[in-house]
Amino acid sequence: MTASRSLAALARCLACLAILPAALAAQGSTAPRTIDRGLPLKADGIVKIFNSVGAVQVVGWARDSVAVHGTLATSRQFFMAGSANGIKLGLEGDGDAGGADLVVSVPAGARVWIRTSTADVEVRGVTGALDVGTVEGRVQVQAQPEELTVESMAGDIDVVSSPRQLRIKSASGRVLWSGSSEDAAVSTVGGPITVKAGVVTRARFESVSGAVRYAGGIVRGGSLVLDSHGGDVSAVLSRHAVAELEVDAPESDVLGLRTARPAGDARRAPVFRTIGGEGFPSARVTLRSFKGRATITQP
Repeated sequence: MTASRSLAALARCLACLAILPAALAAQGSTAPRTIDRGLPLKADGIVKIFNSVGAVQVVGWARDSVAVHGTLATSRQFFMAGSANGIKLGLEGDGDAGGADLVVSVPAGARVWIRTSTADVEVRGVTGALDVGTVEGRVQVQAQPEELTVESMAGDIDVVSSPRQLRIKSASGRVLWSGSSEDAAVSTVGGPITVKAGVVTRARFESVSGAVRYAGGIVRGGSLVLDSHGGDVSAVLSRHAVAELEVDAPESDVLGLRTARPAGDARRAPVFRTIGGEGFPSARVTLRSFKGRATITQP
């Protein structure tokens, strides 16, 4: 019996030793893996980036190539392929198995297109067209692209940029933009919008229930619209602004002139004023809120 028990114990030990390499290999497969890839790309080429989970950092540089560095912490596969005209890179499949942290260096003038699910996005130093879309990831842009488009369902959006054309959309996320633009449109469902503009030519900022705040200038002949159904709207206009003002809200304060619509009175009584004299062409500034308060001030 003693010999039998000894043989059985030895067999169990041998079985454990046989299983151990497979277990270690499985454990190693989940360890972080380093990504270090590169391909040539023309200065104005296209770069498309996919990474559902993790983080994406894009940096513009003065080389005609794309370099990717980072870590891949799961068994998912990284891909990168293309030509000198365009490159596509990212992770294959959905994000159930995890994601990656990517740092992507691109030619400064490249046209960059980024899509994520929950991965945060940061972009710096890009001067070509930039298009970012995410579901819940935070987006930070500090660059000067010719055209900028950012869309997010729930992630916050922070932009420091002066593109010729700006388009930002969000559902519940907060939007903060600092810069100037000839053609700007920002909209949210419930997230607040805060704009610290140098100057705009044509701009529209609107939210269903979020507050809309604008501080900056407007060129002569331009137009500025702040619109919210349920939130407050406010504008701090440059002291040099020459504009016709139209304010429509239950309560308003237009350069110290306060008005209020009686409770239960659904009739609209917009406030009209002119600032900066009779210079031509004057800009048009419109503030609307169905339930909130509208305020216009000047420093």
